Amino acid sequence: MVYTLGQSRGVTAIAKIAGGASAAPYVTWCSVPSKAIEVLSGELRKVSYADRLRSFASCCGTPLFIQDEVSSEWIDVTVASLDDPKTFHPEAAIWTEDKLPWVKLDPSRRAFRRSRDENA
Repeated sequence: MVYTLGQSRGVTAIAKIAGGASAAPYVTWCSVPSKAIEVLSGELRKVSYADRLRSFASCCGTPLFIQDEVSSEWIDVTVASLDDPKTFHPEAAIWTEDKLPWVKLDPSRRAFRRSRDENA
């Protein structure tokens, strides 16, 4: 699976506490305009679940993208799936209500019990 972010201006990196997004205790995502994503090769397997559209590499099942709906202007990309993930630095932790008890959050970053938009 090969994809490019194209122009990724306005990127917001978020540390997502992943209750069901993956088998990991947390996943780091970066939010980019959906028009900035271009799949260059390979096929996506798309699954609609919990009011979200999740996209995986069909060859291996690697989680790649998640978005609220197909027409959404934003798409979240799993930072670990990028060629150079160290260029993205988390700005906030979201969905912290689902974090495991042993996960320690960085107190210098904003934290939200749910999504940023809900500000809960």
